[in-house]
Amino acid sequence: MRNLLIISIAVLTLSGCASTQFGQDGTRTSATIQTVDGVTPEVTTISNTNEIIVTENDITDRPYTTLGEINVSASKLTIFNKDPTREDIDGRLRNEAAKLGADAVIFTRYVAPTITFTSWGTMTGNGRAIKFSKE
Repeated sequence: MRNLLIISIAVLTLSGCASTQFGQDGTRTSATIQTVDGVTPEVTTISNTNEIIVTENDITDRPYTTLGEINVSASKLTIFNKDPTREDIDGRLRNEAAKLGADAVIFTRYVAPTITFTSWGTMTGNGRAIKFSKE
């Protein structure tokens, strides 16, 4: 009984470390942003998140400043919902990057949907949010 209490407290404590949202497509999502040196940059939200570039590579044709690392996940709520896709993760990365005022997310990495103790299928993705320099 004591072990169950300790596990419950640990789960409740850790669940406050990330934001969670539920989508209309039967998925839930969470995201964390780790900013550079713990400083949150001045936010200038981009009105159209589709303008934010998401790439698995570096962008070398123009200078940029790193704003932070973004980690997102998407999970299906039940075994009957569809598995999250790269497009789902890209959309969530764009949304979080927009909160930082980023122009792009580079070095994006994906982890394919997996079944865990708490979900039927979770896909994660991470990348580096950047802002292009005006030079």
